Amino acid sequence: MNRGNFIVVDGVDGVGKSVIELALLERIGGEVFDSVSWSKENLGERPDVSLTGECDVVLTAEPTYSGLGSDIRRTLISNLKRGVFPYGLLIGAYSLDRDIQLRNLVLPVLARGRDVVQSRSVASSLCYQTLSAEDEGLDPVAVRDEVLRSTGNVFELSYAPDLLIIPTIGKVEDLMLRFEARGKKDDAIFEKMDFLERVKVCYESDWLREIFEKSGSAVAYLDAGISIESTREQAIDIYDAWLATGKIPREFRKIPSS
Repeated sequence: MNRGNFIVVDGVDGVGKSVIELALLERIGGEVFDSVSWSKENLGERPDVSLTGECDVVLTAEPTYSGLGSDIRRTLISNLKRGVFPYGLLIGAYSLDRDIQLRNLVLPVLARGRDVVQSRSVASSLCYQTLSAEDEGLDPVAVRDEVLRSTGNVFELSYAPDLLIIPTIGKVEDLMLRFEARGKKDDAIFEKMDFLERVKVCYESDWLREIFEKSGSAVAYLDAGISIESTREQAIDIYDAWLATGKIPREFRKIPSS
C-alpha cells in the first residue's frame, strides 16, 4: 500500500490555519478522524492509530490536546507563567509531545496509506521558542540550533511533511482585530503585537523554508489577508497542483506581496 500524504499548515497565530485545514479535509474527502476533538472529549488519554478505524484522513495538531500537550497549552505557554519555566524545558516538552504523537498516530496512519492534515509542526518551535528565548537574553540562532538537535524535532524532520503550507498576512494589526472579534484572551505572550511582528518575519524567512526543503518538504505560501473564501481557494489550488505534479505553482513559492 502506498504511504499516505502528510500535510502541515503552520503560521502565526490568528492567520487562518483552521480555514485551510477544513478546506483540505473537504477536498481530500472521505471519513475524518478528528484527534483534536477526541482528545478534548477524552482528557488524560492519547489517541492512537487503533481509534482511526477505516477513516480516510486524520486531523492532528501540535501541541496535542492530551497529556503533555495539554500541559503545554494550559500552563507552559501562559503569559502568567512566562519566565517560570526555562526555555530548555519548553523545547524538551514540545519535542517529546511531538515524538509521541508521531509514533502512536501520525506515522502508523501514513503507513496505512491514509492522509494526515496537521496544524503546526517543528516550524512553530523554530519560530516561537527561539524568539521567546531571545526575550530572555539568549542568542536566537543558538537556541534554534538546540531546537533542531532535540530528539523529537530531529525525528519529525526525518519524516518531514510532504506539503507545508504557510499562510501569511500583510499587516499584523489585522491579526489583532481578529483576536478582538473572536474574544480570544488566553493571556499568551504569543498574541502580543510586537511578538507577532517578529514571528511573522520568522515564518517568511529563507532559513525556515530551507530547513524544510532540505528535509524533503514542498513549501507553499498563500495570502490569508484577502478573504476566507480566497484563503480556501488558494489552499485547494496549492493542494491540487502539488498532488498532480509534486510541485508548488510559481505564484505560491514566494511570500505574497502586501
